Amino acid sequence: ISERLEARIAERLGHPLNDPHGDPIPPVDLSLPSEHRHSLADLGLGCRARISRVLDQNPEHLRYLQELGLRPGVAVAVHSRAPFDGPLTIGVDDGLHAIDSRMARNILVRDEEGA
Repeated sequence: ISERLEARIAERLGHPLNDPHGDPIPPVDLSLPSEHRHSLADLGLGCRARISRVLDQNPEHLRYLQELGLRPGVAVAVHSRAPFDGPLTIGVDDGLHAIDSRMARNILVRDEEGA
């Protein structure tokens, strides 16, 4: 697409910094801010974080995560972790959800301020 059309699209969308999956959208100069992100699977018990990006591109997985309310911008906390790479119990909003540790590795989070 032309740079003019790209600028019009960006303006129409309000110049978003991330796509719906949390992937960064570079500005015109193609620079990307560095953020300290880590996997939800690496988050310690009782720790709170905010989802920043979902790496998984499988449509079924994305729909499932959406149903659970696990999307970029949402605050989460790890309530429990089953042994031997078992599922994690994640708190989001008012609910608790168990998710597979493989899926949790594809969800990037950043630490909550003051957590």
